Amino acid sequence: ATQPNKRHRIVKAFSFLVYSPPQPTYSSPRTGLCHKEKSSEPILVPRMVNRDAMQKFLSLAARTYLRKIEVRGKSPRSAAIFAGNHPSGLIDPLVVMAALPDKTFCSVAKASLFEAPVVSYFVKTMEAIPVAKAVDPDDPTKVVSKEERAKTNNAMFQATKERLMNNRSIVIFPEGTCHSTPELRSLKIGTAKMAFETALDDGPLVPIVPLGLSYSSPSGYEFRGSVLVDVGSPINITREQVQRYELGSKQEKYELCAAVTD
Repeated sequence: ATQPNKRHRIVKAFSFLVYSPPQPTYSSPRTGLCHKEKSSEPILVPRMVNRDAMQKFLSLAARTYLRKIEVRGKSPRSAAIFAGNHPSGLIDPLVVMAALPDKTFCSVAKASLFEAPVVSYFVKTMEAIPVAKAVDPDDPTKVVSKEERAKTNNAMFQATKERLMNNRSIVIFPEGTCHSTPELRSLKIGTAKMAFETALDDGPLVPIVPLGLSYSSPSGYEFRGSVLVDVGSPINITREQVQRYELGSKQEKYELCAAVTD
């Protein structure tokens, strides 16, 4: 017998999340009997899995993949914006969920993941929020227009505010890219802008919590490896800063966000 192809293996591994609906039948003109139409590929139809159940499953997946997840430091009791380094792609948000199980998380993810096979199902179920980049790092030929990017990212700030006001924490990686080198790359100001935008119109003052993820292998792609999650002291913005942000020019808003980011 031939080995099942990759798609069949994915279906088998995630059989509790997807199912194959009954295949259509046809009546044989010769025998009059009904037969199922044969298909070489399984049909993926997502089961209805709620967000909380999915977070528990993804946390379990992280703890299965990694031998040890050690946490150092404490996170605030309220919802917060958790901003970490990004050494290990899709594993990093799973590690954060597993490390801080008392939090309900939504992540900010690049828009292309919402169109990717299989992955899109997980990010949508987890109510992740798409962010647009000028050039898709996975497909450099795909360029996003300035107008489309602005529309997506304005919606991102509104969505994060709604999540935070509903006591859901945000996990974001402000370097804007995944890399396994120990040095931090230049941080984007979007995380600080997220806190300011949430605080407008008497919204909550949400803390930004720095996270440091240190894997036993630089990239984190070591099965049964370990990771240390350092939870830093919260960075808090003030009402006075929010007022300056609200009344400031585009340049003044940028400088306020840059000051918080630094």
